[in-house]
Amino acid sequence: MEGKDGSPLNEVRVLCNSLMFHDGRLRADKSIKLSPAASVLKLQVGDEIRLNENDFRALGDASFAEIEATSV
Repeated sequence: MEGKDGSPLNEVRVLCNSLMFHDGRLRADKSIKLSPAASVLKLQVGDEIRLNENDFRALGDASFAEIEATSV
């Protein structure tokens, strides 16, 4: 359960939904408080989702850190 506070796990969910259902453009999820400034990738709503290796690693590292922090 990743919550709805704009965590890296929320960012992954928003990215996946945007890739699957919105032609690869970032779409807002009204149930998640995802701030571009506080996100890992800094994408804005409407931006095309294009990750390079560094982006992928940063998002993965942040997501795994979030999982470890909440799995106590």
